[in-house]
Amino acid sequence: MKRAAFVLGSFDYRSIKKGDAYPDATLDMLDGIATHAGVNAGIVTCIQEPMHAGWSKSKLGIKRIRAEQARVLDEITAMKPDVVIAFGPVASACIWGKGNLVEGELLRKEHRPMGDEFAPVFVTFSLENCKYSAGLQKWLKLDVEAAVHGWSDPEFGDYDILLPGTPEWDVKPEWLTMEDGYV
Repeated sequence: MKRAAFVLGSFDYRSIKKGDAYPDATLDMLDGIATHAGVNAGIVTCIQEPMHAGWSKSKLGIKRIRAEQARVLDEITAMKPDVVIAFGPVASACIWGKGNLVEGELLRKEHRPMGDEFAPVFVTFSLENCKYSAGLQKWLKLDVEAAVHGWSDPEFGDYDILLPGTPEWDVKPEWLTMEDGYV
């Protein structure tokens, strides 16, 4: 079974008040996502100070986030994951060490910010967004499943367009052979 590192931004604010890092519902959701994708997953939390629980990337600031980058990358490396899933902007900023990333441009694509010798990183939505958008959990499951299995959104130009009236249009596909009885 493949291994994944789930990188989360910070602890949950309400849970910290109760003495926990995350609510049971969040841990159950992450377990369900990992089970759905067929992966063993471990959690790495970027910002671990209880007083910063639930803070956004802009409120934390990139200097605070960068201060945790070496530890986070060490924890990810120690897990020896096949894939890294960054849940949200704080996790993305911590892995890349940059605060000006546009998360929408990072979503559902394989990235190698730590180099080719490390596991690929995929970005998805933060868990905080699940509280406000009920349908988002489905997308988290699909994003993680796609990352684990190596599926990625195609970039413009990753495919060939065949136009009628060109020689390429008239070429018979390789899978249509005489043995198939289509000739």
